[in-house]
Amino acid sequence: MQNQLENRVCAGFFVRLVAFAIDSFIAALIVGIVKLPFSFAPADSFLKANFLFDYSILDVFSYIGVAAYFVLLTYFSHSTPGKFLMGLEVITRDGSFTFINILYRETIGRFLSSLLCIGYFAVLVTKDHQGFHDMLCDTCVVYKNMMPVPKLKNVAVVQQESQPAEAAPDDVPASEEKHLEPSQAPVYYHTDINNVQDKKEPVKETYDNMNPDSTHLDIN
Repeated sequence: MQNQLENRVCAGFFVRLVAFAIDSFIAALIVGIVKLPFSFAPADSFLKANFLFDYSILDVFSYIGVAAYFVLLTYFSHSTPGKFLMGLEVITRDGSFTFINILYRETIGRFLSSLLCIGYFAVLVTKDHQGFHDMLCDTCVVYKNMMPVPKLKNVAVVQQESQPAEAAPDDVPASEEKHLEPSQAPVYYHTDINNVQDKKEPVKETYDNMNPDSTHLDIN
């Protein structure tokens, strides 16, 4: 099965932290507005009485509301408002995006990551910037519109690999030859200088590209 992380750039710790802060603010604001009318209930009412350990019904409602914010938005759009503003989305390695997997990630997974925040700080050191909640559900947070650019070989290296090296004459020092780029490497013309001087062998357009001031020879 194809790895969905191919050609994707994983988001780092700080951009995810900003997205999470935005989402936390929005979720708390929505839940606060919804439960505002119930907050005026008497202190001894069943809404504020201990319902689960030391938590009241309003406290449980607040947790469910925040969890639903992350679960539903992540499941249906692979993102949240905070991630959307930062250009991020949640994906899985194998492409299977199930509701149970996302529910587990955004509830139990985030609870484990929040213990001393160790699970969140794991984003700093793991290969694909995964927190504990990502590792448990095999998810990653990536940039929506960003692809990794492969490192291109140096042009000189590519040319050296594609073209056979020409042997340099003995009068060219090796220390000078190794510092030349392929495009600047000298071109040597094998010409019998005695025949040139006697004009027995015509030579046209012999050019020394090691010397920019040299001129073409046109011996007839």
